[in-house]
Parts: sequence; C-alpha cells; structure tokens
Amino acid sequence: MESMFSNRNTRKRIISVRDKRGQFTEPDSPSSVKIEPNSDNKERNEPTNANLEKTSVEINNHNSSVETSGHCLSIFVPIVVILVVSLLCWLPSAEYSSPDNSIYRQMAELKRSFPGQNSRLWMVLKSAIITQTRFSSSLNAGAVVDGAPKVLLISPSSDPAKNESYQRFLRHFENSLSNMRHHWKCMVIDPFKFLFNISPDDVKWNMHDQMEKAYRNGFKCLHVIGIDRLPGDAALALHGNTDPLNSPFKDAFLLFSIQKPPEISNRTSQREMETVLRKYLRSLWEKDLGGDVTYALINRLTGRIGIFEI
Repeated sequence: MESMFSNRNTRKRIISVRDKRGQFTEPDSPSSVKIEPNSDNKERNEPTNANLEKTSVEINNHNSSVETSGHCLSIFVPIVVILVVSLLCWLPSAEYSSPDNSIYRQMAELKRSFPGQNSRLWMVLKSAIITQTRFSSSLNAGAVVDGAPKVLLISPSSDPAKNESYQRFLRHFENSLSNMRHHWKCMVIDPFKFLFNISPDDVKWNMHDQMEKAYRNGFKCLHVIGIDRLPGDAALALHGNTDPLNSPFKDAFLLFSIQKPPEISNRTSQREMETVLRKYLRSLWEKDLGGDVTYALINRLTGRIGIFEI
C-alpha cells in the first residue's frame, strides 16, 4: 500500500515538473529556454549614418594630413639638400681664404711670376709678414708688441736701370700684400715728390705728411721708395715711424726699397749682400747723424732685408 502511494506521488511530481518546463519551452525545441536576441546589442552592432559620416570625416582628415606632410617634405628636403651642398662648397673656400692660406697662395704666385730667385728672398718676405714684433729690452724680453708696424727693406742685387724686373716685382709684392690683408692696401711714398727746394727738412716733412695722409685714408701698407737718396736728417724720421711701441702707424706694413744699390759681386751670397747693404747705408748717413744714431736707425730699417737678384 505504501509503495503505491509513493509511486503516485512520484508521478505527480514528474508531471508537475513537465508542466513547469513547458511554460519555458517551445514545441519541438531541444532547449528548455529560448534566448531572444538583445535589441540593444543589435542596434549597437548595426552602423548608423552618423557613425559612417564620422568615419568618413576621420579618413578624409587622415588623408589630408598625409598629403600635407608629403607637401611639406617635398619643400623641406630640397632646401636641406641645398644647404648641405652650400656648406660643403663653403668649407673649402673658407679654409682656403683664411689669412695663412692667403699668404701662402700669394707667395706661391710671386714665385711663379719671378722664377730663379734665391730661396732666402721668399723666406725673408714670409718672415716679415707673419712674424710678430717682440720687445728687445731686458725688462720685457720676448713679450709681443701689439700693433707694432712690420718693417721690410728690399734691394736689387745690381742697378735696376738695366732690368725692369725689379720695379715689376715691387708692384707685384704691393698687390700681394693687399690680397693677404685687406687693410694692407699699399700707397707709394716718394719723399721728393712735388719738391722744388730739396732741403733735408723739406724732404723729411714731405715724406712724413704723405705717410700720415695715406694712413688716415686707410692705406696701411706704406712703401717709401729710394731711401738711399734720403739725407741723414730726413732718414732719421723713419726711426720714430718704425718704433714698435710709439709708431704713429699702428698695424701698418712699412716697406722700404733701395733705388740704386752698391756694387756687389755676383759671387756674393745673400747674407753677404745684406751686410754690404748695411755698410752702404751707414756710409750715406753717418756723416750727418753720427755713429750711434746711424747704428740705431739702420738697426730699425734693416731687421729684414730681401735681396732681389737681377
């Protein structure tokens, strides 16, 4: 009897469960629960016109930025290339146009224009150009003198009237100095120019006035020609003009030349010619100035002597 009641209760519970399951299950469906698609997700997954327009704008903006970048590059790259090429071209020219290179270039041109000259001539010229003046006193020995004029004496080895090459050399050297240093533009100073009364005092002041006027006008290469023609009192003015400390011609190149040198043997070396020339100048001025003053003057004028062989 009890088993019959238990079986009946069991069947009721099974029927009850089936009835409840049927409330959630469609006929012929293998699943007990039917899942309906979410309308929100569907709407979210389907592209709208607004989204399409936004995407289109973004793509257009991207394309525009790419085109702009490409246009900028097409302008910028050639400019960079031009600048680099210009820099590469400028560097060698800047190096070649530096003061030292300009000196060597001008000296090389002089050598080509006047072949056969003694190597000592070119050494003396170069030394006069690049060497700085220093104190010779015991208190300041070796100190560089700022603004001291450079002094060079040039003489032919024989009478230049026999050959015009000496005068051509002087003109070439003047031009070379101007090319080496832009402020070394040369002015030729003739102490006897425009003089009718050739007194020592007139010659001295005429020479000094010409030098001073040329220097004020920007000519810092002053070429005094024919100093062997100067009387002693006039030549003495050159002692002050060549003073390393007190010269009125700061940073100038003072070039002196001999018009007619003493007779020198062809066998004489350059150094011997320089010694002969010093003795010759001493013989010209010692009578007027005395031994000590003449010695001091010649020391100033003949520190560097270039002998041009004819």
